[in-house]
Amino acid sequence: MSKSKFVWVQIDEEGVPIRIIKTAKLARALPDGQAIEWDKEDATGKIRWQVYERSKNEFGQAECEWCSRNVRWEKGYPDSGEMHERTFRGRRDTEGNRGEVSVANSVFICRPCHTGPNGAHGARRWHKARIDKGTK
Repeated sequence: MSKSKFVWVQIDEEGVPIRIIKTAKLARALPDGQAIEWDKEDATGKIRWQVYERSKNEFGQAECEWCSRNVRWEKGYPDSGEMHERTFRGRRDTEGNRGEVSVANSVFICRPCHTGPNGAHGARRWHKARIDKGTK
């Protein structure tokens, strides 16, 4: 069983996480009541759900936000959708904003658009050293 990791999140008016904040200092800079500590896995899941819901067409079918291929919420299937950050964490976009896990910075895309040979990450390979050490 993995140990829970807590992160700072920005919440919307309904108390749902919309953005994972990198540092406590950045969290304190938000208006009162907008930043709280939250379980990282749960916060990421809630953000992923909102991105998935946004990807639905007028018939209620989720589609890849890049190629319009039908995708599903459940992980582990060939047609499972995946959340992708437009600007990767640790990098800056053209306006100088850093990438983050957030509803605004993420898209719900199909596996070929995410990790296929012509996808966002190309034919990215796992880092063997990270697997051997048991880290992510």
